[in-house]
Amino acid sequence: MKPDKISWEDIRALYEKARENLWNLKHCKSWKRDEETGWYYLWSAYHFANISDAKQVDHRTYARILGMLASELHYKIYDDERYQKFLLPALKEYEKAIACGQEVEDKEYNRVKEECDAEEYQADREMNPEKNWKEFISLIENGELINEKGFEFHDSKPVYFQHTDTEAILKLSNYDLLAVFRFQGLYSIEIDTDPVSNWVIDFYCYRIKETGKLKFSAGDYCIICDRIILDELSSKRQK
Repeated sequence: MKPDKISWEDIRALYEKARENLWNLKHCKSWKRDEETGWYYLWSAYHFANISDAKQVDHRTYARILGMLASELHYKIYDDERYQKFLLPALKEYEKAIACGQEVEDKEYNRVKEECDAEEYQADREMNPEKNWKEFISLIENGELINEKGFEFHDSKPVYFQHTDTEAILKLSNYDLLAVFRFQGLYSIEIDTDPVSNWVIDFYCYRIKETGKLKFSAGDYCIICDRIILDELSSKRQK
């Protein structure tokens, strides 16, 4: 198949072959996922779609290729890369398809739109902590004490951490203040730290759009849970 001879009908056929090998569309009991073959067809469809004549683009097919790549690459590449390279371009191609009269099912358009919205929401919370500070603090029970007592996450240092199956405790020290956070209804805990230099630089706390769970990140500690409580915020001089 020569690049200068390939048509959008051929590209659409490559995409359909990818779907047949990667997704069990007919829910057959005997179906087996074939990643090697599926990825060959998917990347081929993406490659030829990118070098096709821009004036003749089948926007719906291109959107579906991009959307499938975004789905298959979930948790395999960084969220921002997935959003910039595949999700957002897929949404734009769907909008072009609709604008030029192609039929686009609501469910496939909405799936990509909702994922784009979720990625934009997440990026806004994680990249703009000052703008979202009031929201962050409102999600922590007794969080108003953080402002009242002047506790700062930036340059604080984790001095204690422990967890059970359902609950975790994190203590952060900042100058003469000690903050004790309790996390209940644990979903996940991620820690990647050097105990000698694990000063907190970035902090955010927001409700995940898709699940409603709370995501709390302070430096090298990231905890997803149902409930966050500031158990204590006191001066270490009183200890």
